[in-house]
Amino acid sequence: MSIKTIDKPMQGSAGIAKKINKGAEKMVFDILQSTQYSMPIQSTIRELVTNACDSQREKEVALEIITGKKQVQDYYIERHGAQYEDSNFDISYYNAAHLQHGKNHVDLLYTENEGVGYCDTFSVTDYGVGIGGKRLEGILELGYSTKRNTSENFGAFGLGAKAALSTGVDFYTIETIYNGMRFKCNCYNYKTDFIIPAFNVKTGMQNKFITFSDGTKVYYEHSNEVNQTTVSFGVKKHNRSKFRDAVEEQLLYFNNVEFTIKYEDGESRNVPFKAEVLHNSENLIVADSYYFSKPHIVLVKDKNASTGINYGYIDFKELEMQ
Repeated sequence: MSIKTIDKPMQGSAGIAKKINKGAEKMVFDILQSTQYSMPIQSTIRELVTNACDSQREKEVALEIITGKKQVQDYYIERHGAQYEDSNFDISYYNAAHLQHGKNHVDLLYTENEGVGYCDTFSVTDYGVGIGGKRLEGILELGYSTKRNTSENFGAFGLGAKAALSTGVDFYTIETIYNGMRFKCNCYNYKTDFIIPAFNVKTGMQNKFITFSDGTKVYYEHSNEVNQTTVSFGVKKHNRSKFRDAVEEQLLYFNNVEFTIKYEDGESRNVPFKAEVLHNSENLIVADSYYFSKPHIVLVKDKNASTGINYGYIDFKELEMQ
């Protein structure tokens, strides 16, 4: 199994530890969240969808372990240290009664709206494990990840969830349901606002809350829905076609993603974009897609996998192999 190792052994003496200059913290936040992607729209779709697919896969793995079909060691190794502690399997995080047993796909929705500025919306919804407990606080941190001790997921570095900020929006919204609790927050470059109020406007009753490690109270509403998470953000009208093209470019080889466009007149249409795999071997995927009519570079999790991220076509001139 391929496990993510994110640190390097120290060479020579301990020396003086490196740290981020206090005055440059916001600049580092900008680099990691907003300016590191050369193609923000494509990268945002890739990062958000792979996160959603990771949550779906984590749910499937958790159910197999909970029901006794598999053992923890079939999917995870256990490692300790600050960078790996959150990635060890914790069975107490999961409750089978709150997990969706039917839906194993990811929904993408592009909604066209009237207005100017970031009036359209793009959202990614998974029906995976939900975000709660320590994770709810952890996802607000750069570098937090639960995926480093398993090869079942794409992610590992704890940066992809913030990718929407690279498109120029002021914030993106996370709405998640975890074990009967519904949380909602707006995530900005340097802060996060949780927007479930202390009092429920419908019932007039006070909402319950959880407490973060720094003492912050985060309120939530009760929900009868199964665990799920939606990440959404605004889009400018002139980028409509770019988002549609990016879904096709990046996600050709994802078999569990559905894409729907809701038009200004209220009509909704499912958009087909997936490539049908005709042949799959250790190093080669042959599909029926004519996108660019050139060979693609596809990043997969395991050899022989037919699901992967399309990183564009191979430029043989750049490789000097024309």
